[in-house]
Amino acid sequence: MRATKLLKMGLASAVAAALFTSGSAIGDPMSIVNPSSGLQSCGSDAPPGCQHLVLQGDPKTGPSQRVYHFPAGFVFVKHWHASNENVVITKGTLKIAADGQSERILNVGDYLYIPAKVVHWGGCPQECEFYLMEDGPTSFNEVEKN
Repeated sequence: MRATKLLKMGLASAVAAALFTSGSAIGDPMSIVNPSSGLQSCGSDAPPGCQHLVLQGDPKTGPSQRVYHFPAGFVFVKHWHASNENVVITKGTLKIAADGQSERILNVGDYLYIPAKVVHWGGCPQECEFYLMEDGPTSFNEVEKN
């Protein structure tokens, strides 16, 4: 088996473990949650169609684990975060690019690490969903449009 496939299988197992263990949004430490059934709007200041579920932690004050869901055609503007992001695709396809790098396509099971302060952008050519772990408080710093 190729190393890439083993890595994807390991990451998928890690995501499954994270989704099925304790968390502030989950409640009972042994509860099983289907993230798609608990999604809520990202808020009035978020782009239309953004849905999420906090699995663990408080995104406003420290590290957290969340699931995000976006409709087909959703576009992420150029932005950066103050914390590192760890992303695993759980549904659909995600296109992403970063300053100095070419666009990449991520599919179900793919893992992406985005270091803090790296400017990146992308979108969901089809409906997409991903697990996100940030190692500090969340932030979304949009880069000015030219």
